[in-house]
Amino acid sequence: MGPIIGLVGPASLASALVERGAQVVTAEVPRDAARLIREREDLSGVLVTGPSDAALVAWAKALTLRTRVIAAGDGWPGQVLGTPATLEALCAALGLEPQTGDSDRLVGADGSISGPEGTSSPGGGSAGEPAPRVVEQDGASAVRARRVPSWARPEETDAGARTAAPRPWDNVVFVGSGRGGVGRTHLAVHLAAVACERGVDAAVVDASVGPGGLAHLLRVGGVSTVADLAAGAEVEQVVVGPDEVRVAGGVRVPFASVLGPDADQVKEPGSWTAVYERALAHLVERAGLVVVDTPVWWSPSCPGAGLIETGLRHGAALLVVTDASREGVTGARGLAAWGRARTHHVLGVYNTLPSRRLPSLDEAGRSLETASVAAVLPYDETVRLRAARGEVIHPLLRLGASQVLDAVGLGAGR
Repeated sequence: MGPIIGLVGPASLASALVERGAQVVTAEVPRDAARLIREREDLSGVLVTGPSDAALVAWAKALTLRTRVIAAGDGWPGQVLGTPATLEALCAALGLEPQTGDSDRLVGADGSISGPEGTSSPGGGSAGEPAPRVVEQDGASAVRARRVPSWARPEETDAGARTAAPRPWDNVVFVGSGRGGVGRTHLAVHLAAVACERGVDAAVVDASVGPGGLAHLLRVGGVSTVADLAAGAEVEQVVVGPDEVRVAGGVRVPFASVLGPDADQVKEPGSWTAVYERALAHLVERAGLVVVDTPVWWSPSCPGAGLIETGLRHGAALLVVTDASREGVTGARGLAAWGRARTHHVLGVYNTLPSRRLPSLDEAGRSLETASVAAVLPYDETVRLRAARGEVIHPLLRLGASQVLDAVGLGAGR
């Protein structure tokens, strides 16, 4: 079996590569070819041809982190061959055995081949050409977690990097609350969005195991979740980039996401705390800000408490969100007191308060007793109305998120 080559290019070029011993992963439409290639982990290299647009260039740049990318023409990342390049030089770059006469056959920037034995157009070749042999993915192993999001960065392979002390989690903010419905997930999303606006790579981790949550807010489904991580996937394979959210039918957001398990995955065995700790250990080394949306807190033994405690022990901050209800404030006070016993990085946010009587930050802080308050936000029905229309980012919450990031010293461009 020959090397497996991913190709963004014409069928005529795919046929030529097959004749020289390659197995080719490709599709007629460049974006479809990129999707197929992205899901493969067994490629010997990737060849890109044709005009370069911003999305495909970003995709190709991400591929250079995990495989060889050879480009015919300018504007692409990776090993760029001068065009026209000989088919012999292209074979050498891809690790293929050239045929007699390949030194006289030229490959253009659009992937067309000219020279002895006639000329092939970018759209295809002669009727006698063999069809490109596309390697089919085994159905049993084609799990959703095969995707490697474009923003994810590879693990360090340097021996010194592996033995270095792990980075403190000082770029992580856990967002918690004492009851549901206080805007916790909305605020988590806005923290990441504002950080991205400030030039910081940000990620949101949905640690609230169960239905709803971040996936519901982003209107996305059928993509990788932490359940795939628990099942054996690599961490970078469950980090869902902004483009992947859009491709899956979700809303437009600037940050990466790690989604909680689907409703049918919650019953799967395993320690969710350990799974999330593994994801966070990966992200803190790569993102400027990691925001963790946690389950409702009611006691130190509740789901999510172990993960928060681990984070605080590693230097993370805790953001306690509440509304003005007795249940919300009581739960928030308990969470804030518990957090303050472990770290001084505890802040509060009062959300959805009646706009006719907004407390000052000092008044709100005294109400929470043990948490300084970074923002006080009035209730505005347009937050929910916009979210229902797929408009997740709201000016009001953007303002509150900006105040929070300033208060904890995060979200500044690096």
